[in-house]
Amino acid sequence: MEKDKIKQCCPTGVALQHCRLRGYSVTRQGLCYIGMRYNIMFWDDKHWHFDKAKLDNYITDAKQPVPKGYITVKQAAEVIGKSISFVYSWLDSGRLKSKKIGAGRGMQYVSESDIKKINDEHSGNNK
Repeated sequence: MEKDKIKQCCPTGVALQHCRLRGYSVTRQGLCYIGMRYNIMFWDDKHWHFDKAKLDNYITDAKQPVPKGYITVKQAAEVIGKSISFVYSWLDSGRLKSKKIGAGRGMQYVSESDIKKINDEHSGNNK
């Protein structure tokens, strides 16, 4: 049982190399933060180790591509000429739907066509 756990883990340096080979740029400190925050890292008697399977899942999620036609909330605010908090108010009220993409908490992306449509409706009501 103990040997199986050893095969499934790697030290910090090897985990850092693994991230770089997969094209995920991260510092050693950043990797340790990710490991502690998302329960990817564990302590044996002397050293910190990373669970390889969990690390692979995290990297796969982090490198997930953004679908075509979706932009970040900040970009959406720039497109319609409003503040970021204005776009978030639409998200909170349910008028606008978002997709969370990425590892951890991810980033919110909104459909560019939906944001323009809602902005046109909002502009029409205020005239």
